[in-house]
Amino acid sequence: MSTIKCPYCGKTTEVSDENLNLRDGEDSIVECRNCRRRFIATASIEIMFESYKADCLNDGQHNWQPTSTSHRAFTLMRCAKCGEEREPTPEEKERYDIPSRQEYFDELIRQNGGKNKKKQK
Repeated sequence: MSTIKCPYCGKTTEVSDENLNLRDGEDSIVECRNCRRRFIATASIEIMFESYKADCLNDGQHNWQPTSTSHRAFTLMRCAKCGEEREPTPEEKERYDIPSRQEYFDELIRQNGGKNKKKQK
């Protein structure tokens, strides 16, 4: 819910965001809940930026952390500061107990009894 000032009675009225056309610069019809008059509301969307230091983008070191995934075999390493992602190194795979994707697929085949394995001729 948002609020808007009625241009007729001057009172604040609540409007449902779902019922408004929320495209920048486009008009929507609103009915004041106080005086019941209808008026036009124009959406104005403002984009704000925030900045923060990311020394890793300026010759500093990345702060690599493992991502959360549906299976650990698909874990990537993501920098906690800049968001860059990469595959884990062998050392990181060992440290964070990340299996290879091939090990994951082999385990799926074992669990499935090899039923989906292509028949070899």
